[in-house]
Amino acid sequence: MTLQVSDHGGFHATHWLGVHPEATTCIDPSLGEFELPPIPPGFDVRLLNSKCSYRKIALNSDFRALVGVTQVDTYMVQFKPGDGGYPISFNWPDLAGWFNDAARLVDIYGGLAVNVDMKSTTTYDLTNDAIFSLMIITGTPGPAPPSPSVLTNKASAVTGSSADGNAALNPNGSETSAWFEWGITSAYGNSTASRSVGSGTSVTTMKQLISGLSPNGNYHYRIVAANANGTTPGPDQAFTTGSVLSVGDQPALPKEIALLQNYPNPFNPTSIIQFALPAASKVVLKIYNPLGQLVKTLLDQGESAGMKS
Repeated sequence: MTLQVSDHGGFHATHWLGVHPEATTCIDPSLGEFELPPIPPGFDVRLLNSKCSYRKIALNSDFRALVGVTQVDTYMVQFKPGDGGYPISFNWPDLAGWFNDAARLVDIYGGLAVNVDMKSTTTYDLTNDAIFSLMIITGTPGPAPPSPSVLTNKASAVTGSSADGNAALNPNGSETSAWFEWGITSAYGNSTASRSVGSGTSVTTMKQLISGLSPNGNYHYRIVAANANGTTPGPDQAFTTGSVLSVGDQPALPKEIALLQNYPNPFNPTSIIQFALPAASKVVLKIYNPLGQLVKTLLDQGESAGMKS
């Protein structure tokens, strides 16, 4: 089948994969297969074959030997967007009738973020910029891996001293604990407290506070999960903390409630009225004429402490 991959800027590439009666486990020049050069700057797509050598070989096409009608094949697609960035779009022909069993496009973390039935659709748009490779599995997929499946998501609620770590994970049927590792490099060196995430077989999310950070700092972090069958670290994510105001930078609160002189005086249609609140309070501000008659209610609501206008 043909697989077309394109980035948001319009760069695209077409690759071929599948089974062929004359294919071997290695490079088949007669079928148009050849090894690709090192990854260039900008947009790139390649198929990775790890069955031919001690190293993964990057190919333009990946054909497998035809063993039987129930065989299962896994193809690895690695990609890098150009300046246009994500989403990355994947397109393929109608696969109905091509395979006896399933054909799926999944991420390398056990299908936590991407799990597409390729026989029920012919396109997929990847928006998660933490994912740089996907697998195409044709045939009957094997059982879920016994160790946890994990995926580090982007940090949220980032301040000058803390951030929320976010992740998706699947315990895959065994009692599992998870935590975040973090530090100023991808060697990390710090970790949050371990937390139980149960023993289910479905995808769950985890959020945990990462504290003790320095202002304006660049940090790396990842999710790590472990059960009796193994420990799985997630992919690296990075974030930058913001600035923190010092005590001297913060405006002092008023010491008493006060209504300041309006400006200009007397009133005109663009007058400014200021008032001071030492604590959060309900404020009612009304304008009366010289006869004591109400002209307009300007404010009737709760206000936070501070100088207001």
